[in-house]
Amino acid sequence: MEELEPWVPKIKEVTDKVKVVYGYFNNHFHGYAVENCLQVLKMLGKLTPEQAKALEKVQSYYTSLESKPVVERPSLEMFVDVSQLSFDSLLKRFIDEPRLKRAKRIKDAEISIERVSDKTIEARIREYHIVIDLENQVILHDCADWSRCIPRKMFCKHLGKLFLSLPEEKSIEILRKIFSEKKYWEFKPYAGF
Repeated sequence: MEELEPWVPKIKEVTDKVKVVYGYFNNHFHGYAVENCLQVLKMLGKLTPEQAKALEKVQSYYTSLESKPVVERPSLEMFVDVSQLSFDSLLKRFIDEPRLKRAKRIKDAEISIERVSDKTIEARIREYHIVIDLENQVILHDCADWSRCIPRKMFCKHLGKLFLSLPEEKSIEILRKIFSEKKYWEFKPYAGF
């Protein structure tokens, strides 16, 4: 919901200048547009009781997805100290082989790494956004496949391409951090600003 908060003052400003305000939520995740729309209405204080029930239903659905147990793929790497895992081994803990192959086919010219710091990684691949908030342990992204990856805390091809494009040592550092603290990390849809 915090990703939507910057929009509230902008919407209020427009509301004062026009008779009717229409919202268009163009994110193609499985119901995230619905959730985002209802969350904005709630933040604006315009949510009806019927809409509040719909929001509760949508949020309980996502909670049920998150509560499903994640079963790790069995491998000897489960018993290896994370500091001993190579870049390839770490990356393969987060992305399956077909997605990794698709990640490698993305042209270097299609990725723009906009910020790399100790706190944040920001990138764009084509029209898609990626934000890795290392401090708050959150990964935000906005492709359709990401919604299928979120419940299992796995990467889509775009996240794979990002880690293939960063300097290897930086990728290893981040992947080790995410892998060793995976249960605390949130994989969420990027709602834009």
